[in-house]
Amino acid sequence: MKLQGKILIYGVPAILAAAFLIYYFSPCRRAERITGEAIAEGKKGETASAQKLLEQSISICPGNFLALFNLGIVLSSQDRNQEAYDTLKKAEKILPEDPSTKYEIARIHARMGRTDEAYDYILKALDLGFSDIRRLGREEDFKMFRYTPRFAEIWRKWVRINSSKAAK
Repeated sequence: MKLQGKILIYGVPAILAAAFLIYYFSPCRRAERITGEAIAEGKKGETASAQKLLEQSISICPGNFLALFNLGIVLSSQDRNQEAYDTLKKAEKILPEDPSTKYEIARIHARMGRTDEAYDYILKALDLGFSDIRRLGREEDFKMFRYTPRFAEIWRKWVRINSSKAAK
């Protein structure tokens, strides 16, 4: 039926109906479900199972940010730092404005002894809205910053950002 120049399917514009059907039957939708299962496995501490599911999800839909991000976390928990870094960098390319990805990349840099890169990524995470400064202070991976002028600078930047947010 044609109504005001738009084709409707069950009262929905055809373009929206087509987009929904494409998404509903797409491999990426299946990959999202697998990613959800993997996250549940990871929360139970089943990292090997989570890793396998995440890798399966990524093989189905390589642009699955959530699967890449979580695989980076899993690999990091297994001290497979270079693989974790490579995976998180792929996630960063997909969603460059995500502060959590920047934070996790900073953690990997710190673990690998790349303090300058870790520091730079912490600042990027703060710029993008990362706000859990207490976590940064507790993380074993960032112990090299705790009592340094760099950590004081990170703290001041966090205070400045949060002060300006509160003033708005």
